Amino acid sequence: MSDHIPKYQSENLPKYHWSSFFADLLDAQKNQPVSVLEGADLILHEPPADTAPLLDIEYRSKRKGKLTIKSGGETTTISAPNLVWVIHDVDGGVVAVEIIDEKNHKVILRFD
Repeated sequence: MSDHIPKYQSENLPKYHWSSFFADLLDAQKNQPVSVLEGADLILHEPPADTAPLLDIEYRSKRKGKLTIKSGGETTTISAPNLVWVIHDVDGGVVAVEIIDEKNHKVILRFD
């Protein structure tokens, strides 16, 4: 019998942590390659596709909230985010962030 150590850990981030989490994520990942996938499922065993440098993340918490992500020449806006899942590797580094809005649409940020 062998010990099974999970390769990734996920956590549902409480809404009151979102502002500080996204500010810290931008500090750690700014100008690093990110793949922004809309409506996709998270597949961690494949490398991220179509990466571009992460330029900005802005979370506005007024009313239902709004999250804006800028990477390369693209801007992705998530109106009324409802859930944020953070996926960490075994060393605690952020590998991906899955954002689900109130209409159950997904946006995934996948980091190298």
